[in-house]
Amino acid sequence: MIPYELDLFLLVLPMIAANVLHMLVVKWNWFPNLAKPIAAKAFGPNKTWRAFVVLPLASGFFCWLFYALFGPFGQLPFQMWLLGIGLGLFYLLFELPNSYLKRRLGIPPGGKSKKYPRLQLFIDKSDSIIGILIFFGLFFSLSLSHLFMLYLLSLGLHYTFSYLLFLLKIKKAV
Repeated sequence: MIPYELDLFLLVLPMIAANVLHMLVVKWNWFPNLAKPIAAKAFGPNKTWRAFVVLPLASGFFCWLFYALFGPFGQLPFQMWLLGIGLGLFYLLFELPNSYLKRRLGIPPGGKSKKYPRLQLFIDKSDSIIGILIFFGLFFSLSLSHLFMLYLLSLGLHYTFSYLLFLLKIKKAV
């Protein structure tokens, strides 16, 4: 049996893998017909239909793969696909309010707040994590302390991988 803390860590890894794959899809412009904004005026040009197709499917695949390699997490393989798809959707849906607010504040897509750049970066990294944690809370019986630990782990990994992808010139901004 895998220790519970390792379970939590292994639940974060599929989202990292899916997001890295999604960044490669964006960089290499795969599926250009899906690279259309879902609502450019409301959310900016970077929130596309491609993300809403690629990220949930990639998340589903990687959750299933990590289940096959490290599972079972108390779930069945098909449930792991559903978990991944849900994680990908919640990740994206919880980015939308932040994008909407930034467009209303006049912050350009990919740009930074002039007054509060650190706060904006923190919110940019936290919004999707909160969505994931809500989904985890619905899918698994996790205590608040485990959700908080998962938040801190996810936040640290989100910053780290964003920076690495920026250094590798896969992402345009941290």
